[in-house]
Amino acid sequence: FLEPGDVLLARRWSQGSLGQGGWWGAAGLYVGGDAGRRAAFGDDSLSAELRALSPALLQASTTTRAEDLPSVLASGPRGVAVMTLAEFGAAEALAALRPRLPPADKAEALRRGAASLGRPYDASQRPGGDALSEGEFLAHAYLDVLPFPEEPAAGPRAASPGGLAVAFDASFGTPRQAFDFAGGVRPGAEAEDRRMTLE
Repeated sequence: FLEPGDVLLARRWSQGSLGQGGWWGAAGLYVGGDAGRRAAFGDDSLSAELRALSPALLQASTTTRAEDLPSVLASGPRGVAVMTLAEFGAAEALAALRPRLPPADKAEALRRGAASLGRPYDASQRPGGDALSEGEFLAHAYLDVLPFPEEPAAGPRAASPGGLAVAFDASFGTPRQAFDFAGGVRPGAEAEDRRMTLE
């Protein structure tokens, strides 16, 4: 059900979300595998570009299960890194948001995300500088085409996974809605509640 360019949100109780502005504490950018990118973008040129930026995105085996391929870019304590969907998805809750954007904008976000690999992690959650927090990474990848509002709390704060969920809820059903819920297990799902945040 995932498509390249989807934004992933995860909640890991073991990590908590102190200082991250909400219930969702981790965020990633789904880049998918070669076949998914071919289906989304029409050919293999983007896959070739991404592998040039990050050899870790090379699909070494066609027999490897999709969830075991390196297919998610995310910022965390290791800095901006590539990981498998299984590794990113090891969480108590997981959601995928699909940007309402044309394929060209999603492809550019994947390029920007892959070009950010190796940048340090911003544990302070403050905007600016070379280091990127979880939300800053997504805002950088989707620079100027998606809203990732900064969160003021004791001074300027960078965009966060929780802030993205709040923005999704606030814009749902309005002309400002920038994402669709693509799938996952999220708060309120058992009660068919479409909200991404808890009260």
